[in-house]
Amino acid sequence: EGTLKVHFIDVGQGDSEFLELPDGKTMLIDAGEAEEGSNVVSYVKSLGYSDIDYLVATHPHSDHIGGIPAVLSSFDVEEVWAPKVDHTTDAYEEFLDAVADEGLSITTAEAGKTVYDANGCKIGVLSPGSGASYEDLNDWSAILGLTFGDDSALFTGDAGSSVISAAEPGNVDLLKVSHHGSETGTDAGVVSDTTPKFAVISCGTGNSYGHPHQEALDALSSAQVYRTDNDGTIVATSEGDGFSFETRVTKPRAE
Repeated sequence: EGTLKVHFIDVGQGDSEFLELPDGKTMLIDAGEAEEGSNVVSYVKSLGYSDIDYLVATHPHSDHIGGIPAVLSSFDVEEVWAPKVDHTTDAYEEFLDAVADEGLSITTAEAGKTVYDANGCKIGVLSPGSGASYEDLNDWSAILGLTFGDDSALFTGDAGSSVISAAEPGNVDLLKVSHHGSETGTDAGVVSDTTPKFAVISCGTGNSYGHPHQEALDALSSAQVYRTDNDGTIVATSEGDGFSFETRVTKPRAE
C-alpha cells in the first residue's frame, strides 16, 4: 500500500512488465513469446497474485502478446487494453480467441484515455492517437505514461523514435526503452525529449537482431541503463520520491 513496483520480467527477446500499483491493484504490460507465457505466470504467482486488474497488449507482435493466452487462462483478468489495429498472424488470432474465451472485451488504447488513477498514481495512454495510421506495426504500440508523486515512467512498446517524440511524453525518470534497444526506437531526439535518469532494455542474450544497438546505447549515455540480458529480471520501486532498483531477481539467461 502506497508503494509502486515495476517488474521488468526477463522473457528473453521480448517484453513483459508487471506493475504492483499503490492501491494493491496490478497491471501487466505484454507477456513475451508464447513459450514465455508460463514463465510470466509463475513469476506473477510467486508474488502472491491470482488476479490482474489491467492487461495491456501494446501491439500484435508475438514477442509481446504470445504469452498473453497463458496469462488469461491462469488469472482472473478484469480489463484488457490494446490499440485498434488488425494483424493476421496466428499469435494475434490466438490472443483474440483467448480474450473472447474469458468473456472479455478489448478496450481501445488510444491517446487521452486514462487506464488507472488512484492513490496519487496515474497511468494514461499517450499514443496512438485517434485516427492514427502507421505502416509499421511497431508504431501502433500503446505508449503509456505513468506518474506517481514526483516520479514518472514511460512504457513505449516497440514504437519508433518519431512516434515517441510526437506523443510529447515530457521528462521522465524511468524509460522502458523501445523495441529492445533498437536504433529505430531510441535516438538523441527521444532522449532529449524525455531526459531519463534510468532506462531499462528488455532483450535476449545474443539475439539475432543485435539488440541493443550501439546507437541506442550511445544516445542513452546520460542514463543509468539496466538490461534483462545482463541483469535478469529487474524491479524498480518507488514511494513517489525516487526509484530504487533491484537486479538479478531472476538469473540472467546467459548463465
